Amino acid sequence: RPWPEGTHSFAHGPSMTPEQMIARMDEAGVSRAMLVPPSWEGDRNDYAADAAAKYPQRFAVAGRVPLQVPLQPEQLREVCVRYNLKGLRFTFARGASLNWMTDGTADWLWSAAQEINMPVFIYAPSLTPQIDRVLTAYPGLRLTLDHLALNTVWRDEELVEPIRAAISLARHPNLTVKASSLPSYVTDPYPFRSLHPHLRAVVDAFGPDRVFWGSDVSRLSSTYSECVTYMSEALDFLNDDDFALVMGRAFSAWVDWPK
Repeated sequence: RPWPEGTHSFAHGPSMTPEQMIARMDEAGVSRAMLVPPSWEGDRNDYAADAAAKYPQRFAVAGRVPLQVPLQPEQLREVCVRYNLKGLRFTFARGASLNWMTDGTADWLWSAAQEINMPVFIYAPSLTPQIDRVLTAYPGLRLTLDHLALNTVWRDEELVEPIRAAISLARHPNLTVKASSLPSYVTDPYPFRSLHPHLRAVVDAFGPDRVFWGSDVSRLSSTYSECVTYMSEALDFLNDDDFALVMGRAFSAWVDWPK
């Protein structure tokens, strides 16, 4: 569907069809992608789910449910089955959602997702203490921090302390991190060398089996292909097997999407 009038200029243009996305993936050498429905549409999964149903070898979905309406574990499982979800995705970054990890709104989610063993992906910049408490309280919850929990307005040197905060959570074995959209956080050109020490620190802390490459193609400041290929320079300290883990193998295992 076209993005709404008046929104800022997204990198992929005014709309993106599954076929257009597959063409970009083929050009960049990406075999499969996890789709996340855009937040501006609210908690709906139909367009992404339809794309994954049409192209199951190329797409899977991390879907959305409204946090303000608590679900029992079996109800949450029914939603995941209905849309064939491989994960759930939530944003705690603006407006009322900033408080949902502390005011009890999200409490039902952690226990329900843990019970049905469904991976949860969150975008939650500046909420390290709250995330720490969730991970401690729900050790069986499979949780992923999207974009290394970096606020979209931060750039360059502003990344240092937030990345250290994310690394401080690496002691939790049930936490993974998504190294996604990172070229959008720096002002230096491809191959984004200022990112390289950050990525090494993250991989050293979490291990290559808990760091997932990603693009967030809708707001990339680089090309999709550049977002793929810069990683080979940034992670030149990894052997081939560990590099393959970061670039997709570990994520496929995390969400139980065998290839």
